[in-house]
Amino acid sequence: GNKSYLSPEVLTEFVNFSRKNPSWTYATAPNSMEKKQAEGAAALWNIMQDEGVAILADEVGMGKTIQALSICAAMWRANPAARILVLAPREAVARNWANEYRAFVATHYREGDDRVKTTVDSRPVHEPVLCSDLYDLCERAHEGWGRFFIAKTTSLSFLLSSLSRNKNDRFETLRKRFERLGVRI
Repeated sequence: GNKSYLSPEVLTEFVNFSRKNPSWTYATAPNSMEKKQAEGAAALWNIMQDEGVAILADEVGMGKTIQALSICAAMWRANPAARILVLAPREAVARNWANEYRAFVATHYREGDDRVKTTVDSRPVHEPVLCSDLYDLCERAHEGWGRFFIAKTTSLSFLLSSLSRNKNDRFETLRKRFERLGVRI
C-alpha cells in the first residue's frame, strides 16, 4: 500500500505539543520535552506505516496521551473515515481519555480543517464514543457514524474468559447479539 511517512516538522505544522505556548514550533524549540514528544509521535507514525502496528509505552507524565492523540489526528488527516479504538483499563481512565481528546483538539490541534477540528466552532469533528462493554462497542461501531471509540479493557476480558467456556449462557447471549449485527465470534 501507499506509505506516508511523517517528520516531526510536518507533524507540528498541525499539532502544537506545548500547552502553554500557542506559537510553539518544532523548528524553533530548544531541546525540550515537547520536541521529544513530537519526535516520538512521528517515529510511532512511521513504525505504523512499516509494520501496521506500534506500541507506545513510557513512564507516567512523559506525554503518551498527546503523542497518541497526535497520531489520531494524523490518521484522520490522511483518512477522515478512519476508525480509532482506545482501550482503557477502567471507566475513570476511559472518561479521562474523552476529556483529554476534547482538550487536545481545543488546545493542541492548530486549525479547523473539518477533518479533526470543525471550522465553525473549533470542536472535535469526531465525538468520542464511550462504550460500556464489548457488545456496546460492536453495536456502536456497526451503527457506522463513530470514528473514535473508547472502551475498557475489561470489555475484552469477558470475551476471552467466555471463549474458554463455550457453554456459558452469557457468552451464548452475546454471540447471538453479535450475529444480529453481522459479527461472528
